[in-house]
Amino acid sequence: MNKILEAKEVIHKYIVQLSTNKKYCLPSERSLAEKFGYSRGTIGKALGVLAAEGTVLRKHGSGTFISDKIRKRTLTVAVVMRNAYDYTDVHFRQIVESISRHVEKNNIYLQIFDRVANLFENNPNDNSLIQAINSGIIDGVLVVSRMPLQIICKLNSLSPTVIINNLLGIGSEIPCFSCNHFRVGFLAGKYLLANGHRKLAYITDTLSHPEAELQLCGFKSALEMRGVELTEADILETKQDYNIFNKRVKVFYNKSVHTAYFVRHAIFALKIITVLQKMSLKVPEDISIIACGNYKNILRSYIDLTTVDNQTYQMCRMGLECLLNIIKNNNNPEGGLKLLTPQIIENNSVINVDH
Repeated sequence: MNKILEAKEVIHKYIVQLSTNKKYCLPSERSLAEKFGYSRGTIGKALGVLAAEGTVLRKHGSGTFISDKIRKRTLTVAVVMRNAYDYTDVHFRQIVESISRHVEKNNIYLQIFDRVANLFENNPNDNSLIQAINSGIIDGVLVVSRMPLQIICKLNSLSPTVIINNLLGIGSEIPCFSCNHFRVGFLAGKYLLANGHRKLAYITDTLSHPEAELQLCGFKSALEMRGVELTEADILETKQDYNIFNKRVKVFYNKSVHTAYFVRHAIFALKIITVLQKMSLKVPEDISIIACGNYKNILRSYIDLTTVDNQTYQMCRMGLECLLNIIKNNNNPEGGLKLLTPQIIENNSVINVDH
């Protein structure tokens, strides 16, 4: 994260403290720079970003003030991520944007904590998230990515906590909302079979991810019902390294006779399409592709993928509503995993080979 965004987050937290104490005027840029250890220029630019977002009002000759919309917010929710996304990962950006839409409607302040696994590894009992909870700044925690169980249990012991985008909820007392990824795989297989495909493949970056395991099981089940076998030769695990990824996709295509791929998530599918395009291959004419996710608005410049929508928007809404209910009513709802049903969104990346 660059210095300006880093300073912005620091000032954001400070604004919440001031607002909680009914103080709405910020100190001067010079005072903030000395207080937080940044240059005056960095503080000025960070305040400019906050002003553009509507968090503060800057009045020439008078000072910088917390905006009315922040003053009126009665609750603060921490959105907790695992590590190192820096708000550039499309899937997590979509989650944050979806949550933001809901908190705006409910007049709630949102505070993002990234790389939380690292925070707890370095300071398991006294990091910035725990300090914010203990000081009363944070009213509830929404965990939006996979996290070590001990961290989630720690957070739940300190604050109302709800998990989304995670399959941890089985056997857990903490409410958890996730897409039914077995159903994702089943729908993808069923859809490709309905379009005449019989030579099918599954591609993922890693088979150890819980979503990949469930998707693959669902995919195989759909194929088995129609007498189509998916062998080890029909499964590609690319790994994360970019050079390895390119090589494995190329080798896999050259060795295969597949007419269609089911890919674990849409962002990953677009990387595969880029490699295929460099090989002068077209989607869907040369190979059909279906993927999990619904990022159409974000990925407008790419091919319109046929996807199995993992209900990100609904997941965020339900998770946040559950968390607010716990906070406002001080109750303990039934925990465990609530699975959302995915659905096919048809676009132009799958061809019907029967026609």
